[in-house]
Amino acid sequence: MTELIRDYEGGLGSRLHKVDDIRYVAYAHWPDRVTWESSGDKLPAESDDYRQLMRGSCEKIETMESMYMIDDLLV
Repeated sequence: MTELIRDYEGGLGSRLHKVDDIRYVAYAHWPDRVTWESSGDKLPAESDDYRQLMRGSCEKIETMESMYMIDDLLV
């Protein structure tokens, strides 16, 4: 999904972190709020299968925080 979102929706990628044996946290990076808020309707049909697979493997999917980047020091 990350590759499709990057290619079709303008996302910059995502990261997945393992908290413990059953909990994971993922987050996505977007170039700006407008791109993120306007995403969701440009994905190809094949993304539906990936989306269902992802949702089926999660207990819940939620936006926990929405933040504004002040400075980017990642390499």
